[in-house]
Amino acid sequence: MCSEYKFISRRIYSSCRDLPHLSAQLHWTYNSSTGIAQIAYRARQGSRGWVVWAVNPNQIGMVGLEALVAFHNSNGSMTVYTTLINSYSPSMMPGNLSFQVSGLSGESSINEITIFADVGPFSGGSVVNQV
Repeated sequence: MCSEYKFISRRIYSSCRDLPHLSAQLHWTYNSSTGIAQIAYRARQGSRGWVVWAVNPNQIGMVGLEALVAFHNSNGSMTVYTTLINSYSPSMMPGNLSFQVSGLSGESSINEITIFADVGPFSGGSVVNQV
């Protein structure tokens, strides 16, 4: 259960949601006065895999996604970046999003990768479509 999880970095979030179909969890603290959410997206993944947390701030669906990507480089270090997904054959190249992202980082443990970021505010308010 996500509510019992202890981060290696000792970060604490006010809310969390288990996402069983993805073998993942989303942890967040939302500041309504700034419209910014501190998030941690944790997902099961092997040492050679990658993890993506994405939102579509303008519509429902895959095209138009704005994503945070994390993976292990060949030297073992973590790479975390933002990307836009504008088609069903995305390039996954780094790119700027329509909302602010700060504090972008990642960590890994056995069979799991976590993406950390502060995201928002979103142009449509506090409701976005998570993918």
